[in-house]
Amino acid sequence: MTEPSPPDPYCRIAEVLSVFKGRWKGEIIALLREDTLRFSTLRRRISSASARSLTESLRALERDGVVSRQQFVAVPPHVEYSLTEHGRALLPLLDLIRAWGEKHLACVEACRREFDRR
Repeated sequence: MTEPSPPDPYCRIAEVLSVFKGRWKGEIIALLREDTLRFSTLRRRISSASARSLTESLRALERDGVVSRQQFVAVPPHVEYSLTEHGRALLPLLDLIRAWGEKHLACVEACRREFDRR
């Protein structure tokens, strides 16, 4: 019987990317980077997101421990979201991805156009 091969150090990249991959997750994390925000503020700042899709993204981020949700029983009742310590640990990675995008996305888009033209 052969021993199993050691795990590939890159095998979990898709799992890691799934934490912030999604229609609104990156924008939510970016907005929460500086401040705790109410749902209504997030909804206003991400105006192209429906309330349902924004809620789904927030729930996924909360499930992954990236975002904390605090509900206030007040008049009117409201909910606030903030990044957890776990979520803040993503910020340097997202900064690197943003910097890569600023440097390389024009090339990616040109390559896509060229590929699609063929």
